[in-house]
Amino acid sequence: MATAKRAKDSSLPPSAEERAYQHLRREILDGTYPPGERLREEALAQQVGVSRTPVRGALQRLATEGLVEFRRYTGAVVRVLPVGEIEQVFQFRIVVESLAAELAATRASPAALALLQDLCHRMERLAEREIPDLRDIARLNKEFHLALLAAAGNVFVKRVAENLGDLNFMIRSYSHFSRAQLQRSMGHHRELLQAIEARNPQWARSVMTAHIEAGRSASRAWIAKEGLGAPGEPGPGEAGAGDAGPLAAE
Repeated sequence: MATAKRAKDSSLPPSAEERAYQHLRREILDGTYPPGERLREEALAQQVGVSRTPVRGALQRLATEGLVEFRRYTGAVVRVLPVGEIEQVFQFRIVVESLAAELAATRASPAALALLQDLCHRMERLAEREIPDLRDIARLNKEFHLALLAAAGNVFVKRVAENLGDLNFMIRSYSHFSRAQLQRSMGHHRELLQAIEARNPQWARSVMTAHIEAGRSASRAWIAKEGLGAPGEPGPGEAGAGDAGPLAAE
């Protein structure tokens, strides 16, 4: 009976709050609502086709995930990551994703390798365009890193990294990459695949570490250029300086 009830419940259409939540979450992560953007309940309710109450519940859920914050006299806004928190995200990724790359080099299945190859090829084709589509590259980059985490075959590594994945996506590093930096990032992906195909864990770990360090270096350079503060200081949104930059990892 309990199993049948769960099956029936899973077939029900999403609630109004769930629809609002999924809509807002998707548009925050794809950059439609950039960091610092005010999220007006009435306008959002009209967009989703629900009342303000489910929108309010969705915003509360997004706040618990670190994607939205509530400011006095302003209300809900897309959260801008503080500079120090951006630094911590990169520190975390170096540890966890480098381990994932090492594990993937010994555990990745032929199907996982084929998926990584396809994602890598699609990113390279976009990066070769005269005007690269950075948003599409960012989306594929996220899929690539998630696929690598799955290929590692360690549920705890995958779970921990995915829990931080959306905050990492909000860093949006590609949005301030030069063409040379973008090509370097594509080269890292290709070399990482070579290391995994060669079943060389040390090589895979070192490439992933260099890949994330390069993203961190680009992020630091952009922050310094824009005068947004040293690591540990409030981010640009808190200081009123605008968008914190990024559209997806390295």
